[in-house]
Amino acid sequence: MTHIRIESVEKPFDDPNLAPAAALALSRANAMGLLTRDVTRLDAAAMRDVMDGMQDAGIGKAAAARPCGFSDAEPEEIAALLSRINETLRESPAPAHESKALRRVLGIDLLARLTGMPEGTARTYPGNRREGRDDPIVERLHFLALLVSELAGSYTDVGVRRWFDRPRKALAGKTPAETLGREWRPDDQGPIRVRELADSLSSSSAT
Repeated sequence: MTHIRIESVEKPFDDPNLAPAAALALSRANAMGLLTRDVTRLDAAAMRDVMDGMQDAGIGKAAAARPCGFSDAEPEEIAALLSRINETLRESPAPAHESKALRRVLGIDLLARLTGMPEGTARTYPGNRREGRDDPIVERLHFLALLVSELAGSYTDVGVRRWFDRPRKALAGKTPAETLGREWRPDDQGPIRVRELADSLSSSSAT
């Protein structure tokens, strides 16, 4: 996974109504393995990278269809585009990309444990595997990528790995890994509670 360390913000993303959505798109795309370079500026070039990554992964063709001339677009148009991008990223698994990004952040052992894959499979996924949207491994990889995107604003990669194995009061003293359980799906109660915990951390760090 590449690194995002925003050192400057360029127009039009210096608009406080646009910056959070743009930053969210960057974070999600990065955790999903769609970015190919480190990002230090929140600008039109960074957003073009997001849209290029989406197109390369074969997702969000409608959301990324507009030529990315952000400088000559109205704020309302940019806001609508960012909303479409973020919704598309949330709804569009990219397992081949996400598995590579998650291996770098979580490591093989933790990725295998969280997804229920054997370590050998986690090391090479997807390999020759044919994935489908209803594949539980595809669902788990996408859930974890979005979860990592939330945690990345508050933790280093090492901190993200440790987060999964630390008991939390909000989870009745269990760790996030334990709360996910085994053979889980994203809409199960355990994953919902883990996602809510990650959301609360990212919300508090933004205030």
